[in-house]
Amino acid sequence: MAKECQISPKTCEAGCQTTLTMNDMEMNEQYLRNDTTELSDLKPKMLETRIDQDEFCDNDEKTRFYTGLPNYFTFLQVFNFVCPYVKSTRRNVLTPFQELLLNAYEKEAECSLTGSFLSI
Repeated sequence: MAKECQISPKTCEAGCQTTLTMNDMEMNEQYLRNDTTELSDLKPKMLETRIDQDEFCDNDEKTRFYTGLPNYFTFLQVFNFVCPYVKSTRRNVLTPFQELLLNAYEKEAECSLTGSFLSI
């Protein structure tokens, strides 16, 4: 006589309590849809925005806005001074120029109320 082995699947019922109402969930879904739409609208604009030396070379106003320095020439002098100390590896996404620019922008934004960090 052959023995047959039957395994019956075991199921378990579980519940979860929440304080969210259906209206709350619908509002969250709408919020998510709005954010998704906004991100889709902003993505092309972001891709058009370039942060490289060519964009700043002849644009002193842009240099002043992002760094607080009076012109591109001054920023280039700072860049040439600190560039040897910027660590670059193949894992870097940003160029040394972009790294300095973003650091200068961050410092300029932090000090906008009390005066520019890099103002000359």
